[in-house]
Amino acid sequence: MNTFAYIASPDSIEKIKIIWPSARYLPSFAIKVLLRKNRLIKTVYIKGIKSILGKEISGFIALCPLLEIDNLFLEDKLMEALVYCQNQRVSVIGIDGRVSSLADRIYQKINSKIKTPITDGNAFTAWSVVEAIYRYIKTKGRDIKNLTLYISDSDTVLGRLCKEKLSEYTAEITESISEADIVVILHPGQTGESEIINKIKSQAVLCEVYSYSGAYEKIRREDIFYIRGGLVKLPYPGNIKIKTPFPPGVIWTSLAETMLFAFAKIPFAHHFGSAINPDIPEEIANIAVQHGFEVWVPEAPLI
Repeated sequence: MNTFAYIASPDSIEKIKIIWPSARYLPSFAIKVLLRKNRLIKTVYIKGIKSILGKEISGFIALCPLLEIDNLFLEDKLMEALVYCQNQRVSVIGIDGRVSSLADRIYQKINSKIKTPITDGNAFTAWSVVEAIYRYIKTKGRDIKNLTLYISDSDTVLGRLCKEKLSEYTAEITESISEADIVVILHPGQTGESEIINKIKSQAVLCEVYSYSGAYEKIRREDIFYIRGGLVKLPYPGNIKIKTPFPPGVIWTSLAETMLFAFAKIPFAHHFGSAINPDIPEEIANIAVQHGFEVWVPEAPLI
């Protein structure tokens, strides 16, 4: 049975409690003490992840909270987590989107020390955004070719992937959020959500890429259409003890991409940051279909 490791790097106590079951019963100060004493906490085992092809994999989530702001410390902490996962002899290591840019900065260091393939989920996340928007616009009977698009953080790897793929469908990509018919927020949870959402024009579609929770969903406007991106439904729920607001078997695309690489046994080196080929999102989407993984868009369900 192939195995995988997934490094989750929440940046708040609230997000840590989503992934680390034991933390839900501890006060915040106690969690901080544990994090200072334990730089990495191996947290959740994942078992019984099955493909519609009859294959099965297992793995674990390594909790690597990045609450500090010192870049050198964060780089050392990420390397420690990667080495730990490699020592568990897994077939692939996944990292969440939050540390993708951090990993990209130390690519040479990672490449020299980590021989286990690494993926950051940006490719599948980009595809999920494209599919979510396309499916939702179609349900509204609108022609996506006539709509303008705004993408936050368009200079990031994920932003560039989304921009390249969505530019094939939309009329124009604008730099003005107030002019856009479709607004894609790639890294929610940052400051200024209320200011940003107030700039969006009425009847626009807002697609928020989920990380650990939705920031804009909590402050949604009634005159804006809201959809989620970055989520995937597994063909079978499996044994996943992550506490999320989603139905059983719905997970983040970065975790799903890690599982897909474990299923497919694709020979590759490292697949993160600027090393991602722009053609990869469609290839991963095809692998997802083969194994029964479905981009989850409850606002535009597949029939």
